[in-house]
Amino acid sequence: MKKPIETLKTIAKVGKIISQIIFICCIIGIIGCLVGLVILLGVNLFGTNFTVLFISNTDIAIETIVFACISGLITCICEGILAKYANNYFKMALAQQTPFTLTGSQEMFRLGVLTIALPLGAVLIQDIGYGIFHAYYPACQQFNINGIEEIGLGVMFIILSVIFKYGAELEEK
Repeated sequence: MKKPIETLKTIAKVGKIISQIIFICCIIGIIGCLVGLVILLGVNLFGTNFTVLFISNTDIAIETIVFACISGLITCICEGILAKYANNYFKMALAQQTPFTLTGSQEMFRLGVLTIALPLGAVLIQDIGYGIFHAYYPACQQFNINGIEEIGLGVMFIILSVIFKYGAELEEK
């Protein structure tokens, strides 16, 4: 019985590290999107107007690039929130030495719901934002915004939460 628990602890350690890396990548993405927006909105840095460079070197409308930065910002914020929740779950599971606790199953369920809801919410915000942005800037071209992939992962987390809850109930007996 020790071997499966040790395997789960190892998985939790790896999950904690990966979620920390993803969170850091999301912070870098947020900063990159904000810097991109500042540059694209015509701020002169080091005496150079980078907007002119973008317009002269691409066939893509500057409005599309601006909206892509806004879309990326929304995505990075949502994924950063998910990574932080995942990191908190893994920390808690490691502290409790087992995922088979009622608290752990509740946190896993919450992570599953958020994994489904946040990306779909982000897509909804981005699509509405595109509609508004396109109304004011018709040159803005639509691009593929997708958040449907994470539904399967969220459902898996919810199913795992039921399994963990069942395991917690068995341990209590």
